[in-house]
Parts: sequence; C-alpha cells; structure tokens
Amino acid sequence: KVQDLRLKTGIIQRMFDCGDISITTAGMAGVECVWHNIPNAREVQKTLRTLLER
Repeated sequence: KVQDLRLKTGIIQRMFDCGDISITTAGMAGVECVWHNIPNAREVQKTLRTLLER
C-alpha cells in the first residue's frame, strides 16, 4: 500500500514545469520508487493521490 507521495522540484525543473515524484510504501524502509523529471508533476501527483483515495 502506498504510504506517501512526495514531489520535489529544483529551480531548473520549475522553469520547465517538471519534477521528481517519490513513492513510499508500507513495510519498506525509505523511498521505494522515484520518477525523475515528470512533466506537469504537480498535476500527476494530484491525480495519483485521487486514485489512491478510491
């Protein structure tokens, strides 16, 4: 089960409207998966949160 979704954006990523999304799951120590330089990362994060709340 996904415990946390985090968005990290650096200065250059903000200029290009992208970012890194990290996913932490239950039972794992630390971040399990990181997607780098995702376009429209803030919208992707919102969509993932909505889907996970179902």
